[in-house]
Amino acid sequence: MRRSSPVNCQATIDSGKPDLNFNQATGSSTGLLSISSTSSTKKYVYFKFDMTGNEPEGDRYRLRIAAKKGTSNIDTELSLYGLNATDWSESSLTWSNAPVQSLSEASLVGTFQVTADRNGSPAVYEVDVTDVVKSRPDAGQVAFLLADAGSTGVSVNVYTKEANGTSNPRPQLSVIALIEEGSDTQSPEWEQGAELKIRNWGTDFAELRWPAASDDTAVSAYRMYRDGVMLAEQGKQSFRDSGLAAGTSYTFQVRAIDEAGNVSTALSTDMTTLAVPVSSLSVASVSASGSDGNLATNTIDNNSYTRWSVAGEGQWITFDLGQAQQVGYVGIGFYKGDVRKTFFEIETSVDGNHWTQVYDGESSGDTTEMQAFDIPDTSARYVRITGHGNSDSSIYTSLTDVHLYAPYAGGGTPVALIPYIEPQPPEGTVPFIAPGLTETDGTPHTIHSPHAVTGRTIDVRDYGADLADNTSDDRPAIQAAIDEANVGDEVFLPNGVYNLLSGPDGTTNLMLKSGVNLRGESGEGTVLKTSLDQVTGSAVLKASAQQSILVSNMTITSSWSGTYTTDHKSNNPSAGGPDSMIHIANYGEAPSYDITIDGVIVEKFKRMAIRIEHSRDVVVKHATFRNATDLGPGGSGYGISIQGTAKTDRLGFDNDTIWNVVEDSTFEGPYLRHGALIQFVAHNNVLRGNTFSGTKLDAIDLHGELEYLNEISGNVITDVLTGAGIGLGNTGGSAPSNHSKSGKGNYIHDNTIRNSQIGISVTMGTPDTLIEDNLIENTTTIADAAGIKVLNGPGTVIRGNVIRNNTASGYWGVRLERDKGDAGAGNIGEGNPENVLIENNRIEGNTNGIGLFAGVGILLKANILNNVNEDYYKAAGVTVTEL
Repeated sequence: MRRSSPVNCQATIDSGKPDLNFNQATGSSTGLLSISSTSSTKKYVYFKFDMTGNEPEGDRYRLRIAAKKGTSNIDTELSLYGLNATDWSESSLTWSNAPVQSLSEASLVGTFQVTADRNGSPAVYEVDVTDVVKSRPDAGQVAFLLADAGSTGVSVNVYTKEANGTSNPRPQLSVIALIEEGSDTQSPEWEQGAELKIRNWGTDFAELRWPAASDDTAVSAYRMYRDGVMLAEQGKQSFRDSGLAAGTSYTFQVRAIDEAGNVSTALSTDMTTLAVPVSSLSVASVSASGSDGNLATNTIDNNSYTRWSVAGEGQWITFDLGQAQQVGYVGIGFYKGDVRKTFFEIETSVDGNHWTQVYDGESSGDTTEMQAFDIPDTSARYVRITGHGNSDSSIYTSLTDVHLYAPYAGGGTPVALIPYIEPQPPEGTVPFIAPGLTETDGTPHTIHSPHAVTGRTIDVRDYGADLADNTSDDRPAIQAAIDEANVGDEVFLPNGVYNLLSGPDGTTNLMLKSGVNLRGESGEGTVLKTSLDQVTGSAVLKASAQQSILVSNMTITSSWSGTYTTDHKSNNPSAGGPDSMIHIANYGEAPSYDITIDGVIVEKFKRMAIRIEHSRDVVVKHATFRNATDLGPGGSGYGISIQGTAKTDRLGFDNDTIWNVVEDSTFEGPYLRHGALIQFVAHNNVLRGNTFSGTKLDAIDLHGELEYLNEISGNVITDVLTGAGIGLGNTGGSAPSNHSKSGKGNYIHDNTIRNSQIGISVTMGTPDTLIEDNLIENTTTIADAAGIKVLNGPGTVIRGNVIRNNTASGYWGVRLERDKGDAGAGNIGEGNPENVLIENNRIEGNTNGIGLFAGVGILLKANILNNVNEDYYKAAGVTVTEL
């Protein structure tokens, strides 16, 4: 019987960067540690497991680690060592403070050879660590170190507890309860007709796939063999063998094994590698029904990092071969293809007018690599793929690469391996050093002035728009006015109700145009009312790679008339309206920029009233946000969202999300989940001088997706009863956009927060936050609330804040406690507050003052405390210096 304990701490130490901590990634891909060692530079991975509830006596223990070859794609032996020291933390471990830096100080437990191809999924490798665990029977934790003991200089990718847990397994300590000797003699069995299949192959690789075996107890692993030599043992039902010779015959086998060591009969197959790489047909051009900024041309760039993506049912992409050719099968790579199935159809045409369906089905759901889809051999010039949603209920079609192939002469459907090439920042890119509106050298960044009118004022009534609230569609008239305008013109909408009943692509009512302003006569008198309802990715106004625009003085609403709810734990069944009211976005690498939104009221939307992504220098001011139709999970009910790319820092690229400002605006609850969000590695953005009242959860939320160096100042926040006024770090979400910690150096200052469950919270490992000169007051009825609450927030500075007159039961002005992390994601973010500085704060008239319920390396200095019950509490085990 097998059970598993997930790793609760892991980090990489690097002798070349002795003072840096790498606890989730060594690069931009969260959940991936790339390690290599040479004679002069060492990179080791530390693992720590909680042994609570395990009884070492009588059990066997195996450490399971997912890994694959790195850049050079060379097989590499890794060595596992047992460690005595367990008093280290993943959020602060560095080479300089690591308990073991020399492998001679640790005990070798075992080795394994990493053979999984860098272009495929990782394999899970096991090392028996029973002796190590049993040598520490009373230890609450057990720790290990993983290293390239041979110092080969070859890189290896090791997956962490932040990995998605499906295609990229997380480290586990597998606990195997021993079965009485001799009681299990039954070998695993295959179902009748089971086959070992070659799913794909090339000149130097073969990808194997097989069905599950069954056993009277349980199948513990599968063993793969090539020409009688065992290659690996793993739990997955697929395997890629690489390093093969071109045009060579091989015999592959797979056997199942159970915990007692009984081995099944073999499934076997013969194959011959390709003599030369398979070639796809040349595509003359590609077009699509639309995109979300990820362009159709990305599907023919031979890079699985990029993708074409579009929201909505029935969206299509068409490939033109230039002339009619024989097509025998289609290779398609799917974004998130390892965690969901995509439903789609394939059609072919000779003339682009008459189409024949040749495939209707779904992707495998278990790989991001290109999959082959066999179709009847046909003569075609055009091939069209139409999406019909995904198994996770999302209505997106997202394809990374598409190849069209002629019928393969040797039979079968081999497809190319598409590399994953993450773009590197342009040469000369340097990091930012200061928060907010600054340049890379820390000097101020000048924000643009609103785009001025230098040309005509174009009245939409001249193009057929009417001012009455009726069933007439005013969208064509307004769009025609925008399209006819020249740079410097403005399109003017007199007071009235403009019904927007159509959209060229089914998702967007009006497309904004560079250099052309859109002005209403008054904020409440000019009303744009959309009929868009429950359309994924929909927006009333959209700017894609546009610039120099002022949108002002209007209300943007929808015809939705359902029932509002304040339930934030489940989605509103009667929600409606468009996803967004205003969407400012990129188009491929090109961002939108120098856009101002002024004096706009937005309401009756589902997800994000204003969405700014992959764009810069966008200013939103004097706006009012209210009345979202859904406050449930999954991205609903946000007033404004400023966002980049999940887990990817676009620093140095044109479409970096930077220098966006939201100021002097009002966010009205109770029908907002969050007021303002910054997420997805957006940095150096500013939220200032805004008013938030009664949002359901955090009024301002740095959403736990590595957003950094943002500045939050001068905001007034009241009546946040079930969240924080300002929150940094977050739980929840799903890969690749799952939440964790916010990034470094966010600056929270001069805000006023009244009557909130938490004034300012820092969680999930969010580092180096500066919380300064804020006023937090008058929380009188919310039990167990706190002014500033730091969980796992290493390096947080709490300085010069006034926290006063908060008399609710159990209130603490400043509270530090252990972060339990995200229970739904392997306890990512778990840890104690470390190296927190609390100085020069005035904490008076509260129920309690400073409560240190957990913490390491805490520094208290020159705080003024005068509270009703306890001014200061320090729990046992907290290490603190008081000056």
